[in-house]
Amino acid sequence: MKKTRIIILCFLFISCHSGVQKNDSVKIKNIKDTIVIADNSAINKKIQLIKIENQQFSSEFKTTGTVRAISGKIADVSVPFDGRIVKSFVKLGQKVNKGTPIVEFSSTEFYEITKQYFQSLQNRNLKERSYKRQKDLVNNGVGSQKELEEIQMDYENAKKEYESELARLRLFNVDVSKLTMGQPLRITSPINGDIVKNNIVIGQYVKNDAEPIAVVADISKVWVVALVKEKYIGSIKLNDKAEIYTDVSPNKTIWGKIFHVGEILDEGTRSIEVIIECDNKDKELKPGMFASIHFQSSLKESILIPSSAILQSESGSYVFVQIGKGKYKKRLIKTETAKQGMSLVTDGLEEGEIIISKGGIYLTEE
Repeated sequence: MKKTRIIILCFLFISCHSGVQKNDSVKIKNIKDTIVIADNSAINKKIQLIKIENQQFSSEFKTTGTVRAISGKIADVSVPFDGRIVKSFVKLGQKVNKGTPIVEFSSTEFYEITKQYFQSLQNRNLKERSYKRQKDLVNNGVGSQKELEEIQMDYENAKKEYESELARLRLFNVDVSKLTMGQPLRITSPINGDIVKNNIVIGQYVKNDAEPIAVVADISKVWVVALVKEKYIGSIKLNDKAEIYTDVSPNKTIWGKIFHVGEILDEGTRSIEVIIECDNKDKELKPGMFASIHFQSSLKESILIPSSAILQSESGSYVFVQIGKGKYKKRLIKTETAKQGMSLVTDGLEEGEIIISKGGIYLTEE
């Protein structure tokens, strides 16, 4: 009986000892950020390795945006004073050039400005004649030099007053060579374009703080303004192409190119403003429209890795880089979504390095 017990204890001891050896064969050593795997570890069969190679890649992503008229290509036409519209020269949709008359506008304030201009013109001419006459007298030895200097001073002041009134009239694009007293103010278009809004009513009394009486816009080219998420900013640059789609023509591609990438990140949306410029000769893109935007960068040398290679920690995304036989080191990397099953590495890896592409999760288990 005693002999039997000794045999059983020996058997249990051998079994336990064998179990420890088996478990040790699959364990790994973790030295700081370096993992060492034994040659006979079962983990070696569960991991796959790849060598990093540069590839030609064009990053793509989608977002939405709003169509806007190009800055400087849209202008409100407003009245500068309170007054009454007495004549209209345009209709909705009409093409106009810079300087084309829009309306004639009668205003007591403009009448006073015109009156002051003519008074300053008359005074300047009078002072000029006096100055020339006195100068001739001095040149002929019969005039007073002191009186000449006083008249000259009056003439210079009259010129300044006239030039000030002339400048005020030119603010309203008035052709003073054709100006007459009592003439209505002719309001003209400030830019080339089309009349896209027309609120003109003949005989209507309009205040200077009212809504614009007309809007002129050139939309042969337009901007599509998009908000691009922070993670995609590195994927785009000036002059990259973009595809624009609208609900009006969802199957038609309108091509544009990146005109401007903003400098300030919106902390709330973690996005940046990007402006795409599009040809719009057919006027399919109308200011205020929503649009879908498909960004596509130009081809460039890039590092793509399987998304399965990427692991997460509190510090961020990382991969295991092979630094020797059975030795792997954690490496923090920065990535962007590239295409199905693949990620674009923007920082942290170089061509020629070897990483674990699959099974890295087993190295995180102790």
